[in-house]
Amino acid sequence: MSLRIKDGNIEIEILFDHIVYEEIEKRLIDLYGKGVKIGVDIAPIGTKCTLATVKLNGQPQMTSTAFCSQKDNFCKSTGRKIALSRAIKMAKEHRIIDKNTSKIIWDEYRRNCK
Repeated sequence: MSLRIKDGNIEIEILFDHIVYEEIEKRLIDLYGKGVKIGVDIAPIGTKCTLATVKLNGQPQMTSTAFCSQKDNFCKSTGRKIALSRAIKMAKEHRIIDKNTSKIIWDEYRRNCK
C-alpha cells in the first residue's frame, strides 16, 4: 500500500510494508542499497511490524517502524498509523517536510487508508 502526494513541485510517496522482524534488513537493503546504516530496535523473532518509507521525488529518504507487542493482535491499520506518525516526525525534524505538508499527508491517509 502507498500514498502519493504532490505538494508544489515535490512528489512525496509513503510506502507501507507489513512484515516480520527478520525481513527488515533485507527490505531496507532493497530500498537503500548495501551501504545502508540500519538502526532498528531488537525484537523477538517472529515479531510482526509495519514499515513506513518516505520517498521524495522517487528517492527513499527514511523508514520508520512500528512493532506489534507479543501481547497484542497484529493490526495493519494501527501499525500504519504508528509508523506514519514516526516517519512524519523524523521528516519534519530533518526538514524534509513542513507542518503544512504533514497535514496534507494525514488528510490523504484518512481519505485512502482504512
